[in-house]
Amino acid sequence: MQRAADAARIAMPDPHDQDWPLVKSDDRRLPEFIEALEANARDWEVSYWLIDLVLESARGRDDLAAWEDRIARALTTVLRATRAQAIVDRLEYWACRDSDLADEMFDVSPLVRRVLVAR
Repeated sequence: MQRAADAARIAMPDPHDQDWPLVKSDDRRLPEFIEALEANARDWEVSYWLIDLVLESARGRDDLAAWEDRIARALTTVLRATRAQAIVDRLEYWACRDSDLADEMFDVSPLVRRVLVAR
């Protein structure tokens, strides 16, 4: 967790804060967070936390559609580089495959579903 925060250049005040990607997400820093994810694509432990940071930050964007391809490429790179079950599980969480109703999923869920299908 700390290594992921370091990669994203985020100070972590509490090392036991499991929700730090939610708390520290920032739609203005999305490009920077995607770059951190891409740079750490082979490290499943760092990527695990950065995925949440990227997707939480993407949720705050009015122009999410403009970022979908870049985010999808970064997520696909991580999946292929790590082949880690923890990464798949995390993406399954974000995909919300049990629902087709917009109010029962994240606005990034359709994009994550595409990444999972394409892998």
